[in-house]
Amino acid sequence: MADQKKPNYLQKVLIIASGLAFLSLMIIPLAGLFGKSPEAVQPNNNPNAPANLDLKQLQAESQGYEQVLKREPDNLRALQGVIDTKMKLGDYQGAIPHLEKLSQMYPDNPQVLQALAQAYAMSNNVTGVTKVKEQLEKNLAKNPDDPRLLQAVAQMRIVTNDLAGAIEIMEKLAKIYPQDEKLKQAIVMLKQEQNKQLSPDMLQPIPTPSK
Repeated sequence: MADQKKPNYLQKVLIIASGLAFLSLMIIPLAGLFGKSPEAVQPNNNPNAPANLDLKQLQAESQGYEQVLKREPDNLRALQGVIDTKMKLGDYQGAIPHLEKLSQMYPDNPQVLQALAQAYAMSNNVTGVTKVKEQLEKNLAKNPDDPRLLQAVAQMRIVTNDLAGAIEIMEKLAKIYPQDEKLKQAIVMLKQEQNKQLSPDMLQPIPTPSK
Protein backbone atom coordinates (compact mmCIF):
# COMPACT_ATOMS: atom_id res chain seq x y z
CA MET A 1 0.00 0.00 0.00
CA ALA A 2 1.43 3.38 -1.01
CA ASP A 3 2.50 5.83 1.67
CA GLN A 4 -0.22 8.47 1.56
CA LYS A 5 1.99 10.97 3.35
CA LYS A 6 4.21 11.26 0.29
CA PRO A 7 2.92 13.66 -2.38
CA ASN A 8 2.35 11.94 -5.69
CA TYR A 9 4.17 12.84 -8.92
CA LEU A 10 1.69 15.47 -10.09
CA GLN A 11 1.72 17.24 -6.74
CA LYS A 12 5.51 17.22 -6.70
CA VAL A 13 5.64 18.71 -10.19
CA LEU A 14 3.22 21.45 -9.23
CA ILE A 15 5.35 22.29 -6.19
CA ILE A 16 8.43 22.45 -8.40
CA ALA A 17 6.62 24.55 -10.98
CA SER A 18 5.38 27.08 -8.46
CA GLY A 19 8.60 27.22 -6.48
CA LEU A 20 11.18 26.97 -9.25
CA ALA A 21 9.84 28.64 -12.31
CA PHE A 22 8.52 31.84 -10.81
CA LEU A 23 10.36 32.53 -7.60
CA SER A 24 9.72 36.24 -7.90
CA LEU A 25 6.64 36.29 -10.15
CA MET A 26 4.32 34.36 -7.80
CA ILE A 27 2.84 31.99 -10.37
CA ILE A 28 0.11 30.75 -8.01
CA PRO A 29 -1.16 34.10 -6.73
CA LEU A 30 -3.82 32.91 -4.33
CA ALA A 31 -2.72 35.59 -1.89
CA GLY A 32 -3.44 38.23 -4.50
CA LEU A 33 -6.73 36.61 -5.41
CA PHE A 34 -8.11 36.32 -1.89
CA GLY A 35 -5.97 38.73 0.09
CA LYS A 36 -4.65 35.93 2.34
CA SER A 37 -1.84 33.41 2.47
CA PRO A 38 -2.14 30.52 -0.03
CA GLU A 39 -0.67 27.97 2.36
CA ALA A 40 -3.07 25.15 3.08
CA VAL A 41 -3.61 23.75 6.54
CA GLN A 42 -3.26 19.99 6.80
CA PRO A 43 -4.97 19.12 10.08
CA ASN A 44 -4.29 15.37 9.94
CA ASN A 45 -0.62 15.11 9.02
CA ASN A 46 0.90 18.59 9.08
CA PRO A 47 3.15 18.99 12.15
CA ASN A 48 2.94 22.76 11.76
CA ALA A 49 -0.87 22.85 11.62
CA PRO A 50 -2.56 25.52 13.74
CA ALA A 51 -4.22 24.74 17.03
CA ASN A 52 -7.60 23.02 17.05
CA LEU A 53 -9.24 26.33 17.83
CA ASP A 54 -7.90 27.79 14.58
CA LEU A 55 -9.04 24.75 12.64
CA LYS A 56 -12.50 24.96 14.13
CA GLN A 57 -12.61 28.64 13.25
CA LEU A 58 -11.68 27.90 9.62
CA GLN A 59 -14.29 25.14 9.47
CA ALA A 60 -16.91 27.46 10.93
CA GLU A 61 -16.02 30.18 8.44
CA SER A 62 -16.23 27.72 5.55
CA GLN A 63 -19.66 26.52 6.69
CA GLY A 64 -20.80 30.11 7.07
CA TYR A 65 -19.77 30.98 3.54
CA GLU A 66 -21.54 27.88 2.24
CA GLN A 67 -24.74 28.94 4.00
CA VAL A 68 -24.51 32.34 2.33
CA LEU A 69 -24.02 30.68 -1.07
CA LYS A 70 -27.18 28.61 -0.56
CA ARG A 71 -29.12 31.89 -0.25
CA GLU A 72 -27.03 33.89 -2.72
CA PRO A 73 -25.29 31.54 -5.20
CA ASP A 74 -23.52 34.39 -6.99
CA ASN A 75 -22.20 36.14 -3.89
CA LEU A 76 -18.59 36.74 -4.93
CA ARG A 77 -17.29 37.44 -1.45
CA ALA A 78 -18.77 34.20 -0.10
CA LEU A 79 -17.49 32.27 -3.12
CA GLN A 80 -13.94 33.52 -2.60
CA GLY A 81 -14.24 32.96 1.14
CA VAL A 82 -15.29 29.32 0.87
CA ILE A 83 -12.49 28.65 -1.63
CA ASP A 84 -9.91 30.27 0.62
CA THR A 85 -10.96 28.39 3.75
CA LYS A 86 -11.24 25.02 1.99
CA MET A 87 -7.81 25.40 0.43
CA LYS A 88 -6.33 26.25 3.83
CA LEU A 89 -8.03 23.22 5.34
CA GLY A 90 -6.61 21.03 2.60
CA ASP A 91 -10.10 20.25 1.30
CA TYR A 92 -9.11 20.60 -2.36
CA GLN A 93 -11.96 18.40 -3.58
CA GLY A 94 -14.40 20.64 -1.76
CA ALA A 95 -12.82 23.77 -3.26
CA ILE A 96 -12.96 22.53 -6.86
CA PRO A 97 -16.72 23.04 -7.55
CA HIS A 98 -16.49 26.60 -6.25
CA LEU A 99 -13.33 27.31 -8.25
CA GLU A 100 -14.98 25.88 -11.35
CA LYS A 101 -17.90 28.25 -10.85
CA LEU A 102 -15.54 31.18 -10.31
CA SER A 103 -13.65 30.25 -13.49
CA GLN A 104 -16.95 30.27 -15.38
CA MET A 105 -17.65 33.74 -14.06
CA TYR A 106 -14.14 34.93 -14.96
CA PRO A 107 -12.95 32.66 -17.81
CA ASP A 108 -10.20 35.08 -18.85
CA ASN A 109 -8.71 35.53 -15.37
CA PRO A 110 -5.44 33.56 -15.23
CA GLN A 111 -5.25 33.83 -11.44
CA VAL A 112 -8.56 32.03 -11.04
CA LEU A 113 -7.47 29.33 -13.49
CA GLN A 114 -4.16 28.90 -11.67
CA ALA A 115 -5.95 28.42 -8.37
CA LEU A 116 -8.20 25.83 -10.04
CA ALA A 117 -5.14 24.05 -11.45
CA GLN A 118 -3.59 23.92 -7.99
CA ALA A 119 -6.72 22.34 -6.52
CA TYR A 120 -6.88 19.83 -9.37
CA ALA A 121 -3.23 18.90 -8.92
CA MET A 122 -3.49 18.49 -5.16
CA SER A 123 -6.50 16.23 -5.83
CA ASN A 124 -4.46 14.14 -8.31
CA ASN A 125 -6.80 15.19 -11.12
CA VAL A 126 -4.63 15.07 -14.25
CA THR A 127 -7.61 15.61 -16.54
CA GLY A 128 -8.53 18.78 -14.69
CA VAL A 129 -5.01 20.19 -14.91
CA THR A 130 -4.95 19.44 -18.64
CA LYS A 131 -8.28 21.19 -19.10
CA VAL A 132 -6.99 24.32 -17.36
CA LYS A 133 -3.84 24.27 -19.49
CA GLU A 134 -5.91 24.12 -22.69
CA GLN A 135 -8.03 27.08 -21.56
CA LEU A 136 -4.94 29.14 -20.68
CA GLU A 137 -3.31 28.30 -24.01
CA LYS A 138 -6.44 29.54 -25.81
CA ASN A 139 -6.43 32.73 -23.77
CA LEU A 140 -2.75 33.29 -24.53
CA ALA A 141 -3.39 32.88 -28.26
CA LYS A 142 -5.80 35.81 -28.03
CA ASN A 143 -3.44 37.92 -25.89
CA PRO A 144 0.10 36.72 -26.66
CA ASP A 145 1.85 39.53 -24.78
CA ASP A 146 -0.09 39.42 -21.51
CA PRO A 147 2.53 38.77 -18.77
CA ARG A 148 -0.03 37.12 -16.47
CA LEU A 149 -1.03 34.65 -19.17
CA LEU A 150 2.58 34.03 -20.11
CA GLN A 151 3.37 33.14 -16.50
CA ALA A 152 0.32 30.92 -16.16
CA VAL A 153 0.93 29.04 -19.42
CA ALA A 154 4.60 28.52 -18.58
CA GLN A 155 3.63 26.96 -15.28
CA MET A 156 1.10 24.67 -16.93
CA ARG A 157 3.69 23.57 -19.48
CA ILE A 158 6.06 22.68 -16.66
CA VAL A 159 3.34 20.73 -14.88
CA THR A 160 2.65 18.75 -18.06
CA ASN A 161 6.41 18.24 -18.59
CA ASP A 162 6.61 20.42 -21.71
CA LEU A 163 9.92 21.90 -20.60
CA ALA A 164 10.88 23.19 -24.04
CA GLY A 165 7.59 25.04 -24.33
CA ALA A 166 7.94 26.43 -20.81
CA ILE A 167 11.47 27.66 -21.48
CA GLU A 168 10.28 29.42 -24.63
CA ILE A 169 7.64 31.31 -22.65
CA MET A 170 9.97 32.10 -19.77
CA GLU A 171 12.61 33.52 -22.10
CA LYS A 172 9.93 35.84 -23.44
CA LEU A 173 9.10 36.82 -19.87
CA ALA A 174 12.79 37.48 -19.23
CA LYS A 175 12.66 40.14 -21.94
CA ILE A 176 9.69 41.74 -20.19
CA TYR A 177 11.43 41.54 -16.79
CA PRO A 178 15.14 41.97 -17.73
CA GLN A 179 16.16 42.78 -14.15
CA ASP A 180 14.64 39.62 -12.70
CA GLU A 181 17.67 37.53 -11.76
CA LYS A 182 15.58 34.79 -10.13
CA LEU A 183 13.67 34.28 -13.36
CA LYS A 184 16.97 33.93 -15.24
CA GLN A 185 18.15 31.38 -12.67
CA ALA A 186 14.92 29.45 -13.04
CA ILE A 187 15.41 29.29 -16.82
CA VAL A 188 18.93 27.92 -16.32
CA MET A 189 17.65 25.30 -13.87
CA LEU A 190 14.87 24.23 -16.24
CA LYS A 191 17.37 23.86 -19.07
CA GLN A 192 19.51 21.70 -16.81
CA GLU A 193 16.47 19.55 -16.01
CA GLN A 194 15.67 19.32 -19.72
CA ASN A 195 19.21 18.18 -20.47
CA LYS A 196 18.95 15.53 -17.76
CA GLN A 197 15.80 14.16 -19.34
CA LEU A 198 17.50 14.07 -22.74
CA SER A 199 20.69 12.52 -21.41
CA PRO A 200 21.39 8.93 -22.52
CA ASP A 201 22.26 8.15 -18.90
CA MET A 202 18.62 8.76 -17.97
CA LEU A 203 17.34 6.15 -20.42
CA GLN A 204 16.31 2.78 -19.05
CA PRO A 205 18.30 -0.15 -20.49
CA ILE A 206 16.41 -2.43 -22.83
CA PRO A 207 16.07 -5.85 -21.22
CA THR A 208 17.76 -8.73 -23.02
CA PRO A 209 15.20 -11.17 -24.42
CA SER A 210 15.28 -14.52 -22.68
CA LYS A 211 16.53 -17.35 -24.80
